[in-house]
Amino acid sequence: MLGRSLTRKVPYVIEEACPLINRQYVRSSYGGAALLVKSAQRKSTQSVAGWKRNAFQTEKQVLGDTERLRILVTNDDGVDSALLAPFLDELAQNGPLNTEVKVLVPDRERSWSSKVMTTRESLSMSSAQKGEHDVHTLTGTPADCAAVGCYHMFGDAEEQLMPHLVISGINIGANFGTGFTLSSGTVGAAIEGAIASIPSVAFSLTLERQANNLFDKGELADAPGASQAATKFVCAAVEALRMQQWPRGVDVLNINFPVGVDGDTPHRLTRVARSKYICPFQEQGIESSIGSNERKFRHRPLGMEWEDMGDNTDRETVKRGEISVVPLRLDGMLASDREDRKLPSSWYSGGVQWTASLPPEA
Repeated sequence: MLGRSLTRKVPYVIEEACPLINRQYVRSSYGGAALLVKSAQRKSTQSVAGWKRNAFQTEKQVLGDTERLRILVTNDDGVDSALLAPFLDELAQNGPLNTEVKVLVPDRERSWSSKVMTTRESLSMSSAQKGEHDVHTLTGTPADCAAVGCYHMFGDAEEQLMPHLVISGINIGANFGTGFTLSSGTVGAAIEGAIASIPSVAFSLTLERQANNLFDKGELADAPGASQAATKFVCAAVEALRMQQWPRGVDVLNINFPVGVDGDTPHRLTRVARSKYICPFQEQGIESSIGSNERKFRHRPLGMEWEDMGDNTDRETVKRGEISVVPLRLDGMLASDREDRKLPSSWYSGGVQWTASLPPEA
């Protein structure tokens, strides 16, 4: 069974630095480490269509120290990822105590898949061995893995249980900035977990350019350090869940590790840098046949243009050698608690009243 006690408590601070999270916090201390979090209150355990939802964030303690906490691990690099076995090894040796960890990952690499789900074909799940760990693979996307894993990996035939926490990663390559974040299968899987009302964390490791050759060989020099750092965040997340102190209003934590990361690398709460691709698809030529000409394109971005270079952005934080932690909300695109997100008066016309946070109803 994966999961052991955290031998050294490390403070993980979640503070207001992102406009997508609310402003009321409570501070709690445990084991000599302080965790600044937002108060979290959710409804008690409820059963829906045979699946038992977990009330890990109610006012009274529901998850005790003796109750096993269920963790689903997935990724977008697939079962052959060079970071999967090292991460599972570290979780088994230094991960949180009394947890049940299930692994469901794509059967092959599924990078750049965002939150795409398979809707028109069946998916097959198979058992596999990754080092000393039993894992499962799915012939689907990372979001498919998260959805299937949340509803079908825990419990038994009589009672299907859901995980308390979804972990996606560790991804091989950074997922910072709007372009990478919204395209990432790693983040997409975490979002799918959050849609199922499960707190979710996405981990990604920044690579040096020369690391691509090592990746081809299935080796990564930063694998041990990234695994150590990720495991410490998992321990902090589990501790927060057991104490009903997962940040209120935060659905996903998108965490990016810098080159050379290890268990002692400092971390900082950041915001997503705005970025856009420079011509993401390149034309390969024209294929002619009788009666038609087909233009061929392939995904080959010419680069990334960064519109936001602030010191507290995820990209700049990682470039400084620190760990970036971005809290994400599913309703972030509809958030309007900031003055600059309100619609101008010129948009009010024809008797249609736009609300502060939602588009007009049909």
